[in-house]
Amino acid sequence: MEIVQFLLAHGADPNLPEANFAERGYALYAATRRHENVAIARVLLDVGADIRASWHASGDVSCALATTQNEELRQLLYEHGAVAGLATAANSGRLDLAAEILAADPSKAQDHLYGNAIQQGHLAIVKLMMRHGARLDPRMVRSWQTALAQCLAHRRVELAEFLVENGEDINWPNWFGQGPLHYTIMRDRPDMVGWALDHGADIEARDWEMESRPLAWAAHVGSRACVDVLLQRGAQVRHPDDEPWNSPIARAKKKGHDAIVGLLRRHGT
Repeated sequence: MEIVQFLLAHGADPNLPEANFAERGYALYAATRRHENVAIARVLLDVGADIRASWHASGDVSCALATTQNEELRQLLYEHGAVAGLATAANSGRLDLAAEILAADPSKAQDHLYGNAIQQGHLAIVKLMMRHGARLDPRMVRSWQTALAQCLAHRRVELAEFLVENGEDINWPNWFGQGPLHYTIMRDRPDMVGWALDHGADIEARDWEMESRPLAWAAHVGSRACVDVLLQRGAQVRHPDDEPWNSPIARAKKKGHDAIVGLLRRHGT
């Protein structure tokens, strides 16, 4: 607290933008969402900290209304104009709050808020928002990954099934050309690798960042279990258009995964 007061006394601006991640300043967000420090939050609000402060794609200060158990903090935020909106409900899984908001104004079921509910794995809120007009955008990418990729990484099978049934593309890539199968391998989820393949994932899809196919990614991260699944499902160890540096064997060798190198060589002869 003393440091905060010292900095404010010497002209520090709590609303100073920070790059592309905190356009209204990060101080109040940190005090409320990160640390739930009521005393510091009160000092910042008293000198004009913006109640709308947010951090990248993690919601704004008002999201604390749904996530905090600190009633004093909640009351402080309400006093300074914080509003628990649909984004708050979608991020925190507050079905009751989401239902109340949508009952009052169904038009609030917007696609970008729909994405918050998907990202956090709140299937009930996803369905509620769809009943009020929200529609799935298969191209939606949040926090570097598609909604389906995040579901598989967190083993949210029921939500993943729902997304596929409603048009989510199992092969739609993120900005690096990595589809849900790539990300599932990165997170070492061999069971979900099988699920993705069962639902049409391209076992030979090459990404744009490392220019590597799923088997090469599994070799790169050292996931013997994912390598086994991919080999059992027909992934090819050698491709005529592989470069010397991006083949599964090359990836495993570079990372020192000797057991995987041996396994791949036996399957690649």
